[in-house]
Amino acid sequence: MGVIQGYTPIVDYDAAGYDVTAVMHLKVEGNALGEITETLRDHSQMMSVYEVTGDYDIIAIGKFKDTDDMNDRIKVLVTDPDIKQSNTSIVLNSVAENEQFELETESDD
Repeated sequence: MGVIQGYTPIVDYDAAGYDVTAVMHLKVEGNALGEITETLRDHSQMMSVYEVTGDYDIIAIGKFKDTDDMNDRIKVLVTDPDIKQSNTSIVLNSVAENEQFELETESDD
């Protein structure tokens, strides 16, 4: 029925050497939204990229080896002239990540 679109391994990024998770909030020029989201999506260390409502236009979550790696990679991403403002937060503790929830089915009724 198209609900399950594939299977993905659950990777322990800390064990693989990616100890830093960063959440980036970006404001972009309206006509550049698609280009910026594609650039972020194509970046190998971005886990999630969302177009959102509110104060920012994009929220992107990435995994990095350390803060120097994060700083280097984010600087390259946010120097795009179409990005008007950025705010990056470093995750201190992952309380829940990659969680799934049980879907209701017709037989659950």
